[in-house]
Amino acid sequence: MTSLSEVRSSRCKDHGLWRARIFWCARFAPRGLPVFWVRQEFAPDLHDAFLEMRANKVSITIAGTPGCGLLPKLEHFPADPVIMKKRYSAFFGTDLDTQLSNIRPDVLVIAGVNTHACVRMTAIDAYQRDYGVIVAAECVASSDPEHHDVTLRYLDENVARVLPTADILGVIEAPEKRRGGVAA
Repeated sequence: MTSLSEVRSSRCKDHGLWRARIFWCARFAPRGLPVFWVRQEFAPDLHDAFLEMRANKVSITIAGTPGCGLLPKLEHFPADPVIMKKRYSAFFGTDLDTQLSNIRPDVLVIAGVNTHACVRMTAIDAYQRDYGVIVAAECVASSDPEHHDVTLRYLDENVARVLPTADILGVIEAPEKRRGGVAA
């Protein structure tokens, strides 16, 4: 059986997602900017999973299995916070909001999969909390290219700036803003 991590890796390989996220995160750490890693994990009996998973008995990202961990190629530091979520948004039912309130960033840079679900919901929830939101264009991907494109257009026109990595580097190097990163 293929793990969710393997599926995500194969879906996103063609998008350069992993290379771009590694590049992007390597730019945050030396500047003392936090990177919050977000992963999904459910109990083996799915009692904490969302409705569709329970109804269809979909067992992915199960606690204690390799499929629910961060991919090894996504190098992260032991001190980086890891948020464990149960739903699409990195904010829903987690302590991300509390952790961010402790550092009070002005801007969140969001990367991850799937663009049309987790990235979209996290970006909207960040916007609803009055954060400036940047979606890292090369650092998001989806199993559904059409929904990926529609989501990026929607986010860029309504709640976020969708920027290429080079432009994000300019933003994080600006001294007047406090930044943080969320890998949804």
